[in-house]
Amino acid sequence: MKKAGIITFEFNYNYGAILQATALADVVRSHGYAVEIVDRGWGITPPQCNNRLSISKLVGKYYSLRALEGFKRRHWTLSRKVQADADIARLLDSYDRVITGSDQIWNSACVPTMGLYYFGCHAAPEKVVAYAPSFGHKRFDADAGCIGTLKAHLQRCRALSVREADGLELLRTVFGIEGAERVLDPTMLHDADYYRRLAGVRRARRTRTLAYYLLDHSPEKQAAVERLAAAHGLKPVSINKPVDNGVPVLGRLRALRYPSVENWLRKIDEAAMVVTDSFHGTVFSILFEKRFVAFGNEKRGNSRFHNLLGMFGLEHRLTTPELCDSVAAADIDYAAVRPELERMRARSMEYIDKALR
Repeated sequence: MKKAGIITFEFNYNYGAILQATALADVVRSHGYAVEIVDRGWGITPPQCNNRLSISKLVGKYYSLRALEGFKRRHWTLSRKVQADADIARLLDSYDRVITGSDQIWNSACVPTMGLYYFGCHAAPEKVVAYAPSFGHKRFDADAGCIGTLKAHLQRCRALSVREADGLELLRTVFGIEGAERVLDPTMLHDADYYRRLAGVRRARRTRTLAYYLLDHSPEKQAAVERLAAAHGLKPVSINKPVDNGVPVLGRLRALRYPSVENWLRKIDEAAMVVTDSFHGTVFSILFEKRFVAFGNEKRGNSRFHNLLGMFGLEHRLTTPELCDSVAAADIDYAAVRPELERMRARSMEYIDKALR
């Protein structure tokens, strides 16, 4: 059987990161490949781009993230752990295809600490397929030497695609690459029923809840959640770990636990409304056809939201905590969204079909 290795943020304890890798692996398997997610051995505390290392993250490695680790064990096949460049190259050489993607693995903020690994530079370029990596922003900040190395590598890759239109522009202007394709985030290659199966849901149910998933919590966002819940007669339900407020963790370990991936999916599916500042929180609001509000986040990259929402004519759902009330009150015409989602899904699957031949 042919083998494929997926290069992604496999260490990331984020629902979207986990589910995009799961979704992509399942699609590649459906093309007759044995699939491994490459286990890049960064150690206990892998380098982070744009993240502080908090006490809860250290404790969470061993306790609070058990449910997420369990999901990975059930749904992923990890490669052997590799660290040295020579070991990485040998592992990637054993695959028939090396797939780099998705998520913000091409964010230039990652290059100083993670090098060029996420561009597939340890593999023979004729094996490398880029599926929906994101640059995260409208710019790529790196020196001329780095850009030159990447330009030579990317121009020889088997197939190139990116998640955002901004990524196409960066490939053209920074790396001199024309003809790359824009494809859907891997999570959107599947429909809602696929995720219900992952979540163990036999029959969808509806509750009078407002599910909120906030990566960057603030008093303004919390006030907006409570205001919207009261205005629409809904019960607010957080589907993220409680905020790390610096309180010593001893005695409150249970509160540090992240909800399981299955629970996260169920709570979005059941909710009458979703409020989120997460890209993938927005993706799953669309997949489950929810009335939702998305708060932008310039630090994490707003262009991702504009590209996603613009694809479906939903740009007006991106707002601020202060101005979200009228957005939340407006219905979404999902009958108009579905045809574009199906069109992009078919186009993305066609790209994968060709790249994996």
